Amino acid sequence: MIKITSLILISLLLMGCEYGRMYDQPNPRPTKIVQQTVPKNIVQSTKEHTEREMKVNPYQLTEENIKFGQKTYRAFCHHCHGADWKGHTHVGDGFPVPPTNLNLQQIQTKPDSDFYSHIYFGGKYSPALGTNMSDEEIWKVIMYIKTGKTKTIDSL
Repeated sequence: MIKITSLILISLLLMGCEYGRMYDQPNPRPTKIVQQTVPKNIVQSTKEHTEREMKVNPYQLTEENIKFGQKTYRAFCHHCHGADWKGHTHVGDGFPVPPTNLNLQQIQTKPDSDFYSHIYFGGKYSPALGTNMSDEEIWKVIMYIKTGKTKTIDSL
């Protein structure tokens, strides 16, 4: 009898709570994934890029260039790929397909020209950054990723 009475009291208590208000709250995740808009000058920049055909990183491997690449990485790539390059970030975890883990051996052994094309033109799920980044920034980000130095620099 005590169990039945306590069960009735709990159910009456729960019915008095306003759980219906939770449905009025906005959903923090969008129900539809919005595609990025294509920059207006992408056709012209693509034409210019294919005419140049960059195959090898033209910049010397120096500590200064690596630091520059790290700063650029933090501005353009960090929010998706993360500080440890594994792609587990607040932004990256919200995508239907997680960002590429840049620490993987198959990624680290890719030629620089593949990295350049992927950053410039974008991938299946990653944005094309060729109109937002200079060639110098792209090459130095590649240099930073290829060195494998994921530790942060204190001056940043």
